[in-house]
Amino acid sequence: MHPTEPKTDEALDLRYAQACDGATLAFTSRGTAGLAIINPMSHGSTLAAVEQTATQRPFLRAVGAGHQLVIYDQRGAGASYEAGAPLSWEQRAEDLWAVADAAGVERAVLYGVFDGGHTVLHAASLRPERVLGLILNRAPVRFGTEPGAADGVAAAELDLWFGPGAEQPRAGLLAMMDAVGINAHDAAALVEGWTPTVDARTAAALADLLRQADVRALLPQIEAPALVLASSHRRALLGWAQTLAGSLPRARLVCAENGGETLGAVHAFLAALSGRAGRGASRVAPELSSAMSASTRSVGALRRIIVPVDPNVGSGRAVELACRLGEAQQAEIILAHALTVPRALPLDHPLPEARRRGEQALALGEAIVAEHGLPSSPRLLIGRSVAESIIRLARDEHADLIVMAHPAPTPDRRDEFGRTLQEIARRAPCEVIIDEAPPAQHAAEASLEVAR
Repeated sequence: MHPTEPKTDEALDLRYAQACDGATLAFTSRGTAGLAIINPMSHGSTLAAVEQTATQRPFLRAVGAGHQLVIYDQRGAGASYEAGAPLSWEQRAEDLWAVADAAGVERAVLYGVFDGGHTVLHAASLRPERVLGLILNRAPVRFGTEPGAADGVAAAELDLWFGPGAEQPRAGLLAMMDAVGINAHDAAALVEGWTPTVDARTAAALADLLRQADVRALLPQIEAPALVLASSHRRALLGWAQTLAGSLPRARLVCAENGGETLGAVHAFLAALSGRAGRGASRVAPELSSAMSASTRSVGALRRIIVPVDPNVGSGRAVELACRLGEAQQAEIILAHALTVPRALPLDHPLPEARRRGEQALALGEAIVAEHGLPSSPRLLIGRSVAESIIRLARDEHADLIVMAHPAPTPDRRDEFGRTLQEIARRAPCEVIIDEAPPAQHAAEASLEVAR
């Protein structure tokens, strides 16, 4: 018997990966930002069938919100039916990484439901350097347990689900869906979509694969951070989750009352992973991950940024750059205009024109910072040297960064500006970024500069 050609919603935008043995696996990929989450469809589910569900589809979309969500039909079912039945769990693990490669994912968070949990655990064991974290939802530790065992599915229940013969009855699949807490409407949609894509021989092979599934030996070796989800309403699922969480070295167990709590736990976990590895970690090769993490932490540590300002476009660019560098961590932008008092005059000389120009510069900077919703602190500095005033401010404020515009050069002030920049860069107690605009920008700046 050959399976019926699977119906695929055009909105799925199916893509295809080639497995190690040349088999073709169908997957979808949504989103390009944040971390990559790879989710193999569990037994009885397909990409096309999930599109017909009332709760599974929106839940998966919500899981991937703000991230790249890659979901694929495991071989033998759905749009991957032509790949034939899997020969082993190791082959399933290789399939997952083939999909990751095709989706352009270097490292990923692996999300597995039910037997999909076994797929992602084997994948994590096979390529630990490519795993950012694991999310395990309603996943038993083993199948075919003795009666009363809390860590898996009893052999008698497997017989109910799969039956004694090669044909897998619809009633058995529905009973399996009910056991893992899928509502009747969604269960019917999944079974109706999955059954026509699986022939009798493949169904029997998939059932045999599940009967031999047991990850107890793998769990202590998996060092990736893990989130283990459980339903507080189902005792069996709670037992599975407690055993998983107790055996994985870096696991956190969350017992959720509803889907909202589950999603909250998932996104808190993803946020923690993003903070540790960086939101772009999925697109960086493992050997570069430490450099990327250090770079992300370095920029994230910028809490107080000083920007010397003048009333011109160049200074505005520097303020804008500082705001973008500090936006994620809500850094304080300290705007500084340094008045230089000639040595022939006392330091308390009013310098009305220079003061007016400084106030204009600070007002321009404050307006730009306000657009970003960041805290700002204007400082009108008085001293004998611009460089000395800025360096002293950086020390007093324990600044993390100085962002400076390289002003448009003029024949009478070229050397002065150059010396000031060099002195600040050499003596500043923190990092210094000098933003030098291209010549065309300097020309435009000269015509737009606020009148002195």
